[in-house]
Amino acid sequence: MFEGSELINQLLELYGNRIIIMPGGGIKAHNIERVLKMVRAEEYHMNLHASQPSKMSYRKDHIHMGGVLRQEEYLIQHTDERKVQAVTDLMTQYGTLS
Repeated sequence: MFEGSELINQLLELYGNRIIIMPGGGIKAHNIERVLKMVRAEEYHMNLHASQPSKMSYRKDHIHMGGVLRQEEYLIQHTDERKVQAVTDLMTQYGTLS
């Protein structure tokens, strides 16, 4: 059971299509099927990105751009088309997309 799934279902039942209730937070390609089995929302917020190395050649590994939780400075994040297609296929299968 995902945290909040019972509440989300109650809100979906109560409000129907008068407002958009968008489950999110931790939903990714590897767990969306579990979410689709528990929550019958029409829209979902999820992370479907992948990373690839930057082509930047000048690097100073000992100098960071700031922030306590440093992100990898030499990676580029982009939307992963394969993950989007896999999720789209699952959502179509579950009747979320028509």
